[in-house]
Amino acid sequence: MRFSAYYIVCVLALTATSGWAREDGVRQTVAYLSSLGSRVSGYPGAAAAADWVERRMRAIGLAEVVREPFAITVPIDRGGELLLTDSGERHVLYGLWPNLVRTPTLPEYAGEMIYGGDGEWDDYAGRELQGRVVLMEFNSWSRWLQAASLGARAIVFIEPEETTRSQAMAKYSTAPLDIPRFWIARAAGLRLKERLLDRPTPVVLKGRMDWQRETAWNIWGRFPGTDPALADETIIIESYYDGMSVVPALAPAAEATSGIAASGAGRAFSAASSAAAGRAGRYRGAFPSAAGNRPLPRAPRSPPSLLRQADGRAAQAQALHLHRPDESVGGAGALEQYA
Repeated sequence: MRFSAYYIVCVLALTATSGWAREDGVRQTVAYLSSLGSRVSGYPGAAAAADWVERRMRAIGLAEVVREPFAITVPIDRGGELLLTDSGERHVLYGLWPNLVRTPTLPEYAGEMIYGGDGEWDDYAGRELQGRVVLMEFNSWSRWLQAASLGARAIVFIEPEETTRSQAMAKYSTAPLDIPRFWIARAAGLRLKERLLDRPTPVVLKGRMDWQRETAWNIWGRFPGTDPALADETIIIESYYDGMSVVPALAPAAEATSGIAASGAGRAFSAASSAAAGRAGRYRGAFPSAAGNRPLPRAPRSPPSLLRQADGRAAQAQALHLHRPDESVGGAGALEQYA
């Protein structure tokens, strides 16, 4: 995996009159990028966002627009399904972030499903969990581990009306536990909950998520300054165009998008991708390079350059901490606020 300060000089500069700096432009940018599907690096939505960023940079005439690819390993959700065998009703499931390297892949599994509420010990009093699938409320912290300790085969979380990053980070383990965890849309989850309050229901559950090598990009451009007194100075501004989610296939990342929509007090804007943020340190005279990477050219000695970057924290998290997503996410409703 290459990490270089070269990645961190991704830049997109816009004037104060640019549409991105106005409120209507910000809204349009957030709405568009959030409509592309999951923007976790490696997913099609992130690639589409990178294409858009590059087009915008070139459209405003930035010099030296460069799109640099790098490889990243990402969990790709291949899809999941819950079948209620007594009625034939089917529901789409989304896998949660892997437990360290163990993805929530589950070959077709037939068993009974019960409702586990918030996962408190009292919720399981007098009930058999061995081999069963447990439907739980998402905002139940890490109590899914209690169901797992009692023999539950898999966990299905109901999409909440709202949630937090802390709740999301409690839904995966840094140990490779073989406990598949899934997300079900709120309306379907609530209907299923009502059914399970009466009695356990036979179900067939399946899902697949694979670690896959994909390509992500950092995109940078240069906007020249005009003050000779600052010829030795370089300003670097970064922003993210990708996103992160505890449910990788559901990452509209609206909150992350706000940074790329408007930055620098509305005077200029940066844009670019994901992986090597935060490694450049101080920029004086020459661009530094991270360990094992080539240095960048020295900053220009005539009018200074305003460099603006967009690097996605999602790919950074995946590249360095594969078990640790940066943000909580969800489906419609809950996750738009926190994506």
